[in-house]
Amino acid sequence: MYQGHQYAVYGVCFQPQGHLLATASFDLTAKLWDPRSSESIGTLRGHLEDVIGVDFDSSGNMLATGSDDKTCRIWDLRTGNVLKVLSEHGGEVKRVVFSPFSRLLATTCGDTTVRLFDTSTFQCHHVLRYLYSTYTSMFCGLSAFFFLGGM
Repeated sequence: MYQGHQYAVYGVCFQPQGHLLATASFDLTAKLWDPRSSESIGTLRGHLEDVIGVDFDSSGNMLATGSDDKTCRIWDLRTGNVLKVLSEHGGEVKRVVFSPFSRLLATTCGDTTVRLFDTSTFQCHHVLRYLYSTYTSMFCGLSAFFFLGGM
């Protein structure tokens, strides 16, 4: 059994290679786990509010976390350090998702936007606006097809 967060876990994902599991929690942290032993192998701290979204890039070396503090943090898992804090969001960052086949990161936000970032520069290339908040997102297929779901 996985034990370690002090409050509810809201997001979870496997590293593409299957060696790590990441969780996002209302205790303001993300944790890394060994799925074979269920042991916590690291805690990522830095967000100022609940951590909601979590996703690994295709290499498994970077992790994105989204938070109610209106930021997305990009972590280098080889060092445990923050590579970049994406702070241009106008609301809570509810979901984060790396494209498995391109250098894109998508964030969905409580301000009814989706932002697409280039992961080589972490510059925002597109802002998509919607009438309702978009909290579900995924990349699919062999290119950058992107699907959204709303609440």
